[in-house]
Amino acid sequence: MGLILGAHCNCGFNEQFDFGSNLMDFHENCFVPAICLDCHKFQVINYLDNDPCCIDCSGNVTPYNDPSLQLNPELNGNKFAISWLVNEEKGRFILPPTQYRCPECGNMKLHFVNSGCWEK
Repeated sequence: MGLILGAHCNCGFNEQFDFGSNLMDFHENCFVPAICLDCHKFQVINYLDNDPCCIDCSGNVTPYNDPSLQLNPELNGNKFAISWLVNEEKGRFILPPTQYRCPECGNMKLHFVNSGCWEK
């Protein structure tokens, strides 16, 4: 069972998406948020793909667990981080409780919230 996450920025960017995987395909799929730094589009990519690319411009995408997209990437033990155990090779995909680069305005004002669960 995966999570439903929301990505929100005060500029008005608002996206809801599936995060993680389900019991039927967790060996092949793990959906995570990413940004294309070429065309500045928000993407949901399969973290298990070897070389994911942007569906809009075929550019390189960067997952939001990359510290360069995070305002303050250190994990704070007192705050909730969104986390998903991908597999033994990749470990955990962690979104620390911080602000991220917004694909729409480019400011470090984007944040992620857990909105529920999904199972397909």
